[in-house]
Formats: sequence, structure tokens, C-alpha cells
Amino acid sequence: MLERAWPATIVQPRPQRERDSGFTSLADVLAFVRASALPISLFVVLGLLVAQLYVATTEPTYTASAEVLITPKLPASLQLQPSEVNLSLDTAQIESQIVVLQSEKIAKRVIDKLDLVHDADFTRTDTVASRLVILEHVIRQALGWKEETGKPWFHDDPADGPTDNSSEAEFVRARRTMGTFMKNLDVHRVGVSYALEIAFRSRDPQQAAQIANETADAYMREQLDTRVDDTENGLQWLEDRIEHIRVQMNDAAIAAQAFRSRHDYAIGARVPSPDGDAATGEGKGKGVTLEELEATADSYKKMYESFLQAFTTSANQRPSPDARVITVATSPLAPSDPRKKLILAFGAMSGIMLGVGLAFLRNLLDDAIRSPKQLREELGLECLGELSAAPHRSAGLAGFDEMMRAPGSPFARTMKGIKAAVGIAALDRPIRFIGVTSVSPHEGKSMLAGNLAALWAMSGARTLLIDADVEHSVISGMTRRDDCPDKDGKGIAWVAGIRPDPGHAFDILPGSVAEKHNLLTTENARETFATLDPYEVVIVDLPPFASGSHGLAVASQLDGVIVAIGWGKTSQSVVADLIHALFMAKASVLGGVLTRVRKSSDARLLRQAVKRRDRR
Repeated sequence: MLERAWPATIVQPRPQRERDSGFTSLADVLAFVRASALPISLFVVLGLLVAQLYVATTEPTYTASAEVLITPKLPASLQLQPSEVNLSLDTAQIESQIVVLQSEKIAKRVIDKLDLVHDADFTRTDTVASRLVILEHVIRQALGWKEETGKPWFHDDPADGPTDNSSEAEFVRARRTMGTFMKNLDVHRVGVSYALEIAFRSRDPQQAAQIANETADAYMREQLDTRVDDTENGLQWLEDRIEHIRVQMNDAAIAAQAFRSRHDYAIGARVPSPDGDAATGEGKGKGVTLEELEATADSYKKMYESFLQAFTTSANQRPSPDARVITVATSPLAPSDPRKKLILAFGAMSGIMLGVGLAFLRNLLDDAIRSPKQLREELGLECLGELSAAPHRSAGLAGFDEMMRAPGSPFARTMKGIKAAVGIAALDRPIRFIGVTSVSPHEGKSMLAGNLAALWAMSGARTLLIDADVEHSVISGMTRRDDCPDKDGKGIAWVAGIRPDPGHAFDILPGSVAEKHNLLTTENARETFATLDPYEVVIVDLPPFASGSHGLAVASQLDGVIVAIGWGKTSQSVVADLIHALFMAKASVLGGVLTRVRKSSDARLLRQAVKRRDRR
């Protein structure tokens, strides 16, 4: 038999850059989703369970809202011409009022008025212990159990201990209350209007409405107090200024009166000095006149009357804030948190993302062969068929008599497809000697070899099955273990060791005979195969690659080799090493067969759909 060259299409696995040049099709995405449907579904269920657990153990929170409208007012100095002034508030002014509403000054007013510092429920936070208590209560209600009077070991209520009234503890409580208040308070502008919405969250709906209304009232009082303080400060300033001007006005009037009584009203006459001395002649032309004194006194009088009128007007005005409450908060009927639908949707989405991510990572790190596409694209090896796993057997492999026992089963149809693929390869050259090997001894190569021999025998061809795997001999156990005639190991005495397989139409050459006579060594294989001319088809169960590449040396004398590959168990790199070993042995690889397949490929599903359509 001539030595065969390695086929050009399956010499080596393709380079990584060539594999990466392909794109991911919709079929690949659907295959990935179908293969990962179970773990993704489990993670979705887990996400929904965690979300439901969160919802069940979270106390409901109620949100009450009050609305305040800011009304811009004219300054007092511009109230004389209101038609010429544009009353508007810019964004900075609105944001400033929001900051005022969210300030600790307003919060402290509300906290002090409602005494929230000493309200244990107000500052209580959700902890693991509190959630466990709620979960226990929910479980007891669901099962109809009675509530226990004692507290569980995980119950931890700070209110059960003694109250610390020290100044440091009071400060800590005050800051904790302030933090809780600021966290639950939300103030925002309503659209582009001058209205501000004051929302507060609390476990008690009545308390939420009360705090929202008190916050609005505190804001109004703060504005009113500011206005009152400004008015009082202004009145005090006016009062001081009036008193100062009154003194100046009286002094000017007295000076004018003194001038009239002591002088002759002459132009240039001197004004008496404060010491009462008369003016000298040297001062003529430098003193003030009566007209100047009267003008000064008149000016002070007008100033005094003006400030007095302003004081009277300001004192009679009632200070009012620049805002008013337009919506009073009421107790909400339904809780605002937790949002069950939103949380469940988030849990489901998180489960999908986590499931898809882990499935993608697993698929990225998984080097096992699971589809014919991997054989073609990653290893350049054609897939001859996919043999489904046998659930009724512990190893998941069909029996050697599967073809005889169920000739119409899906397994039998796949075996016929493998035989047809070998027949197509025989159109170019005769194929009589076929080897079957695998990476490890537990991937179904012996089962594949036995059923191939039975299939050819059932078609009427005289078939021989040679057990060349002495170390893991499975086929030899199907026949009697009696020794064949020896004749000193010469001639063709070993032919007498061939035994017919009981229950099958093919013969078996046990591994003990082949090993005893060294029939399948590189030197004797050509002569051995030449002796088997009476057989039309010879199937050789080769040793696995795990037993060493030396056992594959006889593959060079075969017409073709079929590689059995365990679905989801065999690594691509190991199969690549096996193909390389066959290449070095100058063997012709016909293709691979996936065994113990648990998920059919797209092609197989398509064939099944076509068959169902034909049956209709």
C-alpha cells in the first residue's frame, strides 16, 4: 500500500489571526443564547429572588410634598415707578432659595419644633438585623406560625439599652438626626416656574406630611424673621439719623436767631464766635450772612421732615415674606418606596447581565469542542456526525449492538450518515482499511468502531474488526479468549485467531492475537493488511493518543482515520496535537465524530425539522 500525503485542507489548525478575521453572525448569537439558556435563566431567577427578598425586608417609605411659590417684589426705592421695572427672578436666585430651604438652619427649626432628636423611629436605619427580623415575621405569617415573645439572637435594638444624656451623646444624636433629615429632604424647582416642591420621606405617612409642612412654615418664618430684622435695623438707623439731623437743625436755627438779634443784618457782618466775642474789623467780608444761615436751617428742617416721614412709613409697614405656600402636604395613601416593579425589573436585568457575562466568560475560557463549526474553523477538520449521549447508560455511550438493536433510531441514522461520508471520500480512491482513534480511551472510539463494523456487515460487506488497543481492550471482550494456533509465529497462523462476533455479521481479530504476532507494527502492517484480502472492509480500533503517539504509527498503512471526540470534554489543543501526530505518521484523516452530544448543532436541528415536515 502506498504512503499517503496529508490532505492540504486539514494539515494544521488555522492561525489565530485567520480565525479572528471572521465575524459573529446572528446564528452564532442564537446558538450562544440557546447553549447558555439554562444558566442565564437560573441567574434571572436568582436576581428576581434577591429583588423580592429586598422588597419583602424593606420597610415602606412614604413621601409627602408641599409647594411654595416665590413672589418677586419691588425694592422700596423702586416702588414709585413700578411700570418701568421688570419683575423677574433668574436661575441663581431660585437656586439660592433652594439652598436656603436645604440649609441646616431650616432643618434645625423643624427638628427642634417636632423634637425629632428624641424620636427613635426617625433616626432608625435598615440593618441586617432589622431585615432578618422582618424576614422572620414574613415567614411566620406565610406559614401561619405564632410570633415568638422572645427576641431572636440577631435582634439588636439600641433603644433597649440605657439612654446616655451626656453632652457628647446629645451632640451625636443631634448630628445623626440632622443627617437623617437632610437625607430624606428633597427640594427642587417645578419646571421653569417660581414654585418649589418640598418633599420629605418617612416611614410614617403622617410624619412625612407634618415635616414637609413644617419645613415650608420654617422657611416662611425664616424669611419673615429676616424681613423683621432688616426693618428693625432700618428703623434704628433712621431713628439715629433723625436724632442727629434734629440736633443739627436746632443748631442752625439758633445760629440764625442769634445773628438777627446781635447784628445789623449788614452784608459781610461776622457771626459771633462760639466764645461770645464780637467779630473784629479784620474779619469783614469773611463771615456768613443771614441768608446762608437761614438756608442751612431750612435744609436741615427739610432733611429732618424727610427722614421723619420715611421713619413713619417704615414703622407702619408690615413685613411679609417673598414666598407663600400654595400646596399643603397631606398624608400619602401609598408608599413611594420600595418600588416593587422597578426593583424586580432591575433584579431580572441584573440576573440577565450577570448570566450573560458569566456565560460569555465561560465560553471564552472553555476550550472544549462542542460543535462541528469548531472542528471546521478551529481545527480544519470535517465533522462526519454527532452521536447523541445515551441517558440510559452510565457512561453516556451507546452499546456495540445499537445498530442491531435499534436500526431506526437517531443513533443509527447518524451512523449511516458517517458511512455515507466515508463512501463519498471513497469516490476518489478506494477505502477498505479504516482506523478509529481518540484523544482518551473513554470517548467512544471502540463503540464507534464496533457500530461501523456492524453497519458495513449489515449492508452485505464482509467486515473485520481489529482490536489494536491492547491496553484498553474493549472489543476483545466480545469474543472467547482462547489462543490461536501458533506454528512458531510464522506464516499466517494468526488468521486462525479471527473469531466471528456472536450476534453480529462481522469478524473480530482480538488484540491478544495482534499483539502476540506483532501484526500492527510499522514493519508488519503492510503484510498483515495484504493477508486480509477476503474482507471488503477492515475497521481498526487504534490506541488513544493518551497512550502515546507510537500506537498511531500503523495509521500510515490505513486508507483513512476517523477521530472520535467527546462533546464538551475534549480540548481543542489536545485534538490539535492528535491531528499533528497523525500528520507526522502520514495518515489520512477522514474527519471527526462528536460523541455523547447533549445539544444538537444547527445542522442537525435543521435535518430534524425537514424530517418532521416530510412526515406531515
